[in-house]
This record gives sequence, structure tokens and C-alpha cells, in this order.
Amino acid sequence: MSDSEDWSSDDDCEALPTSFPSLSNPPTSSPTLAASLSLDASRGLDLLPLVASLARETEVAPTFHTLIRLVNCLRSGVPSNSLLAPRAIAADEAADCPDAPAYPAGFPPGHCYTFLHPCYYRPERADDAYLQSIDELLELLGAAEPDEEAQPVSGESGEVKELREKLAAAAKLVEALSSSDPPPPPTSSGVVVAEPAQDNDSYYFDSYGHYGIHETMLKDAVRTGSYCDSIKKNRGYFEGKAWLDVGCGTGVLSFFASRYGGARVVYGVDDSNMINMARKIMDVNGVTKEEVVLMRGKMEDLELPEKVDVIVSEWMGYGLLYETMLPSVLSARDRFLAPGGTMWPNKCNMLIEGVEDKRLDFWDDVYGIDMSVMKAEALKSLCGDAKVEAVDPKTVVTDRVEMWKCDLNTVKDEELDYDSVVSLKFNHADSSTPIRLDAFTVSFDIDFDLTATAPDTVPVSFSTGCQAKTTHWYQTLLWLEPATVPTIAAGEGVDLKIRVEREKVNHRDISFTVEWRVTGRAGTAGKDVAESFKDRDFGRQKWAVTS
Repeated sequence: MSDSEDWSSDDDCEALPTSFPSLSNPPTSSPTLAASLSLDASRGLDLLPLVASLARETEVAPTFHTLIRLVNCLRSGVPSNSLLAPRAIAADEAADCPDAPAYPAGFPPGHCYTFLHPCYYRPERADDAYLQSIDELLELLGAAEPDEEAQPVSGESGEVKELREKLAAAAKLVEALSSSDPPPPPTSSGVVVAEPAQDNDSYYFDSYGHYGIHETMLKDAVRTGSYCDSIKKNRGYFEGKAWLDVGCGTGVLSFFASRYGGARVVYGVDDSNMINMARKIMDVNGVTKEEVVLMRGKMEDLELPEKVDVIVSEWMGYGLLYETMLPSVLSARDRFLAPGGTMWPNKCNMLIEGVEDKRLDFWDDVYGIDMSVMKAEALKSLCGDAKVEAVDPKTVVTDRVEMWKCDLNTVKDEELDYDSVVSLKFNHADSSTPIRLDAFTVSFDIDFDLTATAPDTVPVSFSTGCQAKTTHWYQTLLWLEPATVPTIAAGEGVDLKIRVEREKVNHRDISFTVEWRVTGRAGTAGKDVAESFKDRDFGRQKWAVTS
């Protein structure tokens, strides 16, 4: 979870500030707002602090038009850490925009913040209570500050009294909207029946029913181009085979398999509304219903008329495993992959690196002003949950080490929660200058490689490491708490014990738990990685990758 070619080919974009502060520690809101404008409880989104954070980060004031776009952007499934990513505005879209979107310095020409894109003027939900209450939201954002919650003073003016009454009415509105949607209409008996709460799976599939998320993925030339090349270059191997496309979305991979891979038949499965658009796309491009058979539903609930030779899917999320789509793909493999068939891609691995990130040093000298007291506040937005952003490769100070590898033809569901022990070696350009370890960054590599069993095939691969061309996955950054940041001298290294697992509350979220210990110091010589942890851990921290 930008324009096409311009964004994909612009090397300068790799360093753009695409992260957004975690919402796990949002700015404190007024006590009157205790009901919390929760846009969606399952995502943990609190609208008022989010708007305040965006205003501080972008200097874009909350207005009627910006709130309209923000609400629809969030409704479409755009994750909070992508709200500030650059996105291209076509000329006709800009002409239809009631107010000028922000074109931040450093973005490619014609690109705005994602949440300000004109496409989000179109409502995501019919009768959305938030869109009907933008005026009230603006009042809540501007009418009450934390120190204005005192009881009414005797003799106060009629204007002030009227404002207080409006604020009280707005507070009731907040409480009414806390379920995210307007209440259902009364039944014939006059009793209002609440709709069932949306579970994590329903929210996940709904988020993929909007075209915006598919546009982002399709414009990722590394991602989409690698799938296309891997099929085109191995047509001789795939010709005449039956395919299954799990989570087919717009049907792009089904199309590749049918037209470029010479598939006999492709079964495309998706549980979002986008599958209706996929059928239209196939029709427009002359792909018949016999060539690509599209099926709506959860993969686990469907049956196929035959076994397939290839299962293709783009299941990867942030930090590789976020969104937890891979178990569904493995379930399809165990049920429908014919003997001798293959997954596509068929191999992947996760890697970790150490980072010395000096972005906080900015506050030491801001136009000649010492603002170092701001560092503590800045750190709050970095430490805690994992951050998804484009990491500057110049900040990497260690080697890139594999912490997990996976053969998708054989891996089991229970192996997706795993432990790993690795060692990082540091790159000391100047042996006299210690290196600060501020964070770890996690990325992954993907392989389409059949050469072990079919030597005449052509392997294709891509990397999401910060040294490679930037993808829509970026990298996953794990910031260390300031009190535990170690300084590494020449000749020293760091041992890591890593635990990656799905979260219990929302199985589509994942977490990283890392214990680390500096090695090469007195008392560590001659010990292997596992043994080194028996003495003393230097630090231990857990990060969650959430929407």
C-alpha cells in the first residue's frame, strides 16, 4: 500500500520524504473530543490528530476541500504512511481542482501530496457521514483548544454561549460518527439494527476495490515490469499451461500469462469489486472468458475445475509479509498446484542492514538558531511503529545480510513466523570515527528462477533494497530508542536475534522484535553469535508494521 514514467524514471525521487509519522502516538486532542473522530477503529485512525499532523508537516491548512480529499483518500485504503507520497496530477485533473494543490519542493514537476490529489473529490462511500459533516469537523478543529474547556462563565456574551452550544452539538456528532458510517435506517418495528462490525479481512478486500491502490502498483515499473519480463522471456516454458492468478485485481498478471505466456487458460480470483473492472479490461483487449476465467470470492472458499501448472500472485507487502496474503497463496498451492508445477515468483528473501541516520542533526542549526530542544518531539514521530520510507543508501553503514529465505514451492504457513540470528559488519570509511547505529532497515528480494530444473529458462529478479531502484514498497525502517543507540568502533560489529511474526489482534499486521549486542569488545572474542547473547543483550525492541 505518481505519474507513471516520470515518477518511475526520476532517480532524484529515491530520496523524497515519503514517510509519515506513526499514528500510534497522535497529538493530544482536547478533552471535549474524547469521543475521538475515529474514521475506522480497525485501522486506529483518529482524524483530528491526523489533520493536525498533516497541517504541521505540510503547512497545508485544513479547509473544506482538503478535508473532503483526505477523508476519501483514507476511505480508499491509502495507508497513513503514504499520505505524503508524491502523486502526479494530469492537466485535466488540475483544471477541475477547486483549489490549488500543494506542489512541494523536491517533488517531480506536476506532483502533489497523495491526500490532496483531485481524484479524491469523488466520494468513496454513498452518504458518507464525514463528508456530510465537514463544516462541523472544521468547527471542531478551530473552535476548541485544550485550555478552553472551562465551564461557562456567568454573564458571558450571547455569541460565546452560542459557540459553546455548537461545540456541545459537535461533540454529540463525534459520538454518533464513531462507528465510521451513518446508522442504518429503522426497521418496520422501529428498532434500529446495527450492522455487523467490519473484520480485518473485509477491510483488506474493500481497500483493493478502489482504483488508486492499483494505479500505484501498476505504475511501479520495477514490480510490474519484472512480472511481465519473467513471463515474456520464458514463453517457451509456459506455453499451453493452466494458470491461477491469486488476487488478480485489474487482471494485469492474468493478461500477461494469457497473451505473453501463451497460457491455455488462466483462472483469476479476487474478492474485491475490482474484478468487475478486470472483466471489462479483458473484453476491451480481446481476451475471451474462456481464455481468462474470472472468479469473485476468497481463494479459500472457491473450487477450480482442474489442477494448474503455475500459480502467479503479487502477494508482497511492506516488510515482505505485511497484509499476510501469502497464506492464502500457499493454501491455493496446496489445493490446486499440479505435480511438477511452480509458484511464480518461486523464491524470496528478507534482508536487514544498519543505518546511521543524521536527520535529527538538522535541529542543531536551523538558519543559525539552536533548535536542538525539538529533537525529543521529532523522535516521537520516528520511534515506535515501523516506518515505511525510501531510505537513503548513503546512510547505510553495514553489509546487507539475509535473515530469511523462502522457496515458495515448499514453504509452510507456520514457517512464516520465524526466528533468525545474524551478524552485521560495519563499513568504517574512517577507522578513527565511531559509527552510530540509529536504525535497522528491512527489505526483500524476489526471484523468478527455474534454472535449477529448466536450464533453458531465463531468470528474472528484483530487489527492494535501498541500493536498488525505488519501488512502491520502499523499505521498512526500525528506529532504535535513543537511550539504546550504540556507537560502533572500528573492528566491532553487532549480533542480532530477530523474531518476525503475525500480530494476534490483526493477523494482517506483522511485528519485528530485535535483540542486539555489540561484538568485538572485551569478553566477546571467540564466541559465536548464539553464545554472545548469553552474556548481556545490548538492547531489545519491538516494532509493528500496521496500516
